[in-house]
Amino acid sequence: MIVHGLDQAVTPYFLRHTYCTSLFEIGIDLKTAQYLMGHASIKTTANIYTHFTERSLDKAGKTIREKLAGGHPVDKKEKHSR
Repeated sequence: MIVHGLDQAVTPYFLRHTYCTSLFEIGIDLKTAQYLMGHASIKTTANIYTHFTERSLDKAGKTIREKLAGGHPVDKKEKHSR
């Protein structure tokens, strides 16, 4: 175990989990992450991917706000036809 100023112990498991979570956060698909992690079962990879971080929730919220900011396509069409 490595001693450092972080709240959590840095172990090989911690590093692998962090790496897999980072793959999710940058948009790597589940099957590719499975290959990169060397998991025999995609279920193992999926279980790690389901541990959402605050950063991924913030990113999802931002994406949702950006997509919805312009309104519904029908609304835009109606505004142009008036």
